[in-house]
Amino acid sequence: MTVQAMGYFWIGTSKLDDWTRFATGQLGLQAVDRGGAMRAFRMDDRKQRLIADGGLPDGERFFGWEVADAAALDALAARLEKGGVAVRRVRSPMRHSARHGISGVSVPGRRAWDMRC
Repeated sequence: MTVQAMGYFWIGTSKLDDWTRFATGQLGLQAVDRGGAMRAFRMDDRKQRLIADGGLPDGERFFGWEVADAAALDALAARLEKGGVAVRRVRSPMRHSARHGISGVSVPGRRAWDMRC
């Protein structure tokens, strides 16, 4: 099991302005979207890497990992669970469903998967 890259980090917050200041001022990310109760930021050629979402409860978070396939994601989930991290596989409304409730989308040469921890 190898994580190829972090796809994104999504966080629920009621403090969108604070996250905007932190992401742009401290992390040097570019603000790319200010739609409704959500803010998105990028740092490279990907559409977004950090998403602050006012529609999720404070502290709710999930990550998009780039791994080779669903088996690699299963191995990653098992490793996290063995380390005491609760893992919940979810269907993302923005992703195409793959198998066992894991969601993924094809990316050139990779596959991105959602996992809530």
